[in-house]
Amino acid sequence: MATLVENGIVTPTQILGRIDNYGIEWPDTYDADKDVALGRARNRLAGPGKFDDGRG
Repeated sequence: MATLVENGIVTPTQILGRIDNYGIEWPDTYDADKDVALGRARNRLAGPGKFDDGRG
């Protein structure tokens, strides 16, 4: 996710929009708490200083 943003391929706002519109396709092998993972991703994408260059 960070690499995509750092390379200007997508913005954090676009990623959040895709999550909101399409959800996340979790692999069968992912056994951690999906709600916690999603919350962390949302916080990272929506929080201040999202990425080092400040894009958002």
